Amino acid sequence: MSRINEDSLAAVLPDLKGTEKVDALNKIAFKISYKYPDSCLSLAGNALELSNALDYKKGEAIGTFNVGNGYFFNDSLKLSVLSYLNALRIFDSIDLCIEKAYTYQVLAYLNWRAGRLDKSLQYTKNEIAISYQLSDYQNQCAALTQASVYLTESDNFHSANMYLDDAIILAESINDSILLKNAYFYKGFNAVKRYEYAAKEEDLMYCRECIDWNLKVLD
Repeated sequence: MSRINEDSLAAVLPDLKGTEKVDALNKIAFKISYKYPDSCLSLAGNALELSNALDYKKGEAIGTFNVGNGYFFNDSLKLSVLSYLNALRIFDSIDLCIEKAYTYQVLAYLNWRAGRLDKSLQYTKNEIAISYQLSDYQNQCAALTQASVYLTESDNFHSANMYLDDAIILAESINDSILLKNAYFYKGFNAVKRYEYAAKEEDLMYCRECIDWNLKVLD
């Protein structure tokens, strides 16, 4: 089932009007997109209609992003990519917000699925820059780690390590053990891939060191 009872949605929305109603519609659309993509599309469409009437560009941008989510979880990838790109165009005309970083994140993933690692990395770099500017250090840390994955898959092991070092420093500074463990895990992953690529004993030793780091973090 990809749709929920929209009467029940109306019940959870109080008597909101204007941009507050747009924001509420968009938040609900985002939350339900994975499980109920059809309802996500419906709510995002309502948010877009109201945003256009109010000339509320941020609501329009986020609504367009949510349309992309609805199409994505309905396996309509072409329509989802078009929606995400349209969302970026609108985001470019308004003040910076974290939803723009999320849009880059999804586009990076879709390009990774298509084998376009260079494009994935560029989108992720954009996500990192926006997260930094908005002081969203958790999202920045996660994006740094994800960038390392694209670099590792491109056999750019040294650059991957640099991103992971930054992710580790940032995770430690915000005291986020989950992000820290994730960064150390990919340190080991990068080392294994580097060893498989170079087949050098020195890289094997480096891999063992990274495994030791992981074990220390997991203790």
